[in-house]
Amino acid sequence: MEMIEVILLATLNLFSIVIGIILGQKTAAREKITVNPVKIVKEAKEEKKRIQEYNREEQLLQTELANIDNYSGDSKGQKELPR
Repeated sequence: MEMIEVILLATLNLFSIVIGIILGQKTAAREKITVNPVKIVKEAKEEKKRIQEYNREEQLLQTELANIDNYSGDSKGQKELPR
């Protein structure tokens, strides 16, 4: 039991130090510290959506460029464009 308490306390201390370092870096950089979990989750979802949209556009561009490179006067060797 005593060993579990020591491990739990050490983990809690490490977690507190990491949180303190992160908040300290934001304060030093004069960034706004967001504590609202709803806003944090919403921003994370928006960022994920932007990344997915970028990846989709990048894939479309790569397919179009591959189709241009493979063009030989007919549709042979052409790939379908993802939509």
